[in-house]
Amino acid sequence: MKAEIFRSKLFGTVKVPPSKSYLHRALIAAALADGETVINNFQQSDDISATVDCIKAIGAKVQISSETCKVSGGYFTKNATLNCNESGTTLRLFMPICAALGINSAFLGRGKLPDRPNTELLEALALQGIQIDGDKLPITFTGKLKSGEFKISGGISSQYISGLLFALPLLDGDSKIVLKTPLMSSAYVDITLDVLRAFGIKVERKDYGFFVCGGQKYAPVSMYCVEGDFSQAAFWLVGGAIAGEVAVKGLNLESIQGDRKIIDILRYVGANVKTDGDCVTVSKGKLKSFALDCNDIIDLVPVLSSLAVCADGESQFSGVERLKIKESDRLSAVINNLAALEIKSEYVGKKLVISGGKTSNGNIDSFNDHRIIMAFAVLGLVTERITIANIEAINKSYPRFFDEFSRLGGNVNVIYMGK
Repeated sequence: MKAEIFRSKLFGTVKVPPSKSYLHRALIAAALADGETVINNFQQSDDISATVDCIKAIGAKVQISSETCKVSGGYFTKNATLNCNESGTTLRLFMPICAALGINSAFLGRGKLPDRPNTELLEALALQGIQIDGDKLPITFTGKLKSGEFKISGGISSQYISGLLFALPLLDGDSKIVLKTPLMSSAYVDITLDVLRAFGIKVERKDYGFFVCGGQKYAPVSMYCVEGDFSQAAFWLVGGAIAGEVAVKGLNLESIQGDRKIIDILRYVGANVKTDGDCVTVSKGKLKSFALDCNDIIDLVPVLSSLAVCADGESQFSGVERLKIKESDRLSAVINNLAALEIKSEYVGKKLVISGGKTSNGNIDSFNDHRIIMAFAVLGLVTERITIANIEAINKSYPRFFDEFSRLGGNVNVIYMGK
C-alpha cells in the first residue's frame, strides 16, 4: 500500500489509542498473576497482538471483546514458542520472564527485530544460569534463571531493565539490577514500576539501580484501565500546531509517560495549547525553532522533525544516537526523507539539525517504520503532495491512523497495490 497526501488542514476531536507501553505491561502482568484480570481500553495493533500471542504461548487464557481483554493467568507451560513479530518490547520483556519461569523457549521475530541489539541482556541471563542457543533470532533458552546481581547498561534499551524487573520477583532469592551507565528513556521504566505496583509487586530504587525481593506473587486486578498514549497523541497535536486545530481526548495530564513533554514543547515553540480534563487542544501558531535533548523522548523525534520543518529557523536535537537501532535507522530515515522534500537537515556533532522551510513535492520511503509513516503524513499537511510507499507498517501501532486522518479533514488517498 501507499498513501498520497495533499495539502490540507485538520479540525476536530480524536480519541487517542491506549498507551502501547502500558498495555504491553498490563497484559504481561495479568498473565503472571494467578487469577483473572480485565483490561479496559484495550485496542489491537500488530505489536499488541504479538504480546497477546506470547502470553497465550506461556499458558494464559485470553478473551477479547470490544475494548476489553480478559486474561486468566498463573498457568505456565514447560515449553513455548514465542513469535514476537516485530515488537522489541515483547521480545525484551519476555526473554527474562521465560528464563525466570524455567520455560524452555524459542523466540522468533521478523523485519528488523532479529538485527536489533540484545547481546548484553543475553549475556546477563547466561551468567545467571540460562543456556542460550543463538545470538540473534531465532534464539532458544533452556534452564532456569538464578537470583543474584545483574549488571547491565542503561543506555542501550530501557526494555532490558523492564524485562528484568518483571522477571526477578518470580525468583526464590533476592536480586539486584546494577546499572553500569545512566538510564536513558527512564520514563518507560517508570511505567513498568507503575504497572508492577498495580499488580502487587514491590521494587526498591537504589543508587546503583534496583533491589528486587524474590518470592513475590503477582495479584490479579479486577479492572485495569489503560490510559491514552502520548506518543500517538503527538502526531495529532503537531498536526494541529502546523495546520488547523485538533482536540485529543483520553489523556492523563498527570501521566508519567515521558512523551507527555509534547505539551510543553508545543507551548514553547508558539503553538496555541489548551488543556481541559482529559483533553488537549492545539491550534496553529507562529512557530519558532527549538533545541531539545531527546534522550528521554526518543520516540518523539520523527514527529518533532516535522514540527521543526514548520518552525522559523534552525532546530537542533541532541541525544538521538539510539534512533539508529529502532524499527528502522530513524536518523537516516528522517534525513533522507527530508532531503526528498528539499529540506536541509544533517547529523553533525552528535546533533540532528533541521532548517525550517517550505517543502517540495516528494516521494517518501516508510523504511517499514510506523513512526516515520505518521510523522511524514503530518508533514504532508503543509506540502502540495507527498507519496509514502509501503505504509503497511502503520499496523504495528495505529491501524486506524489514516481513517482518523481523513475524518479530521486530512486529504489522503490510500492506494492498495496489485489489486
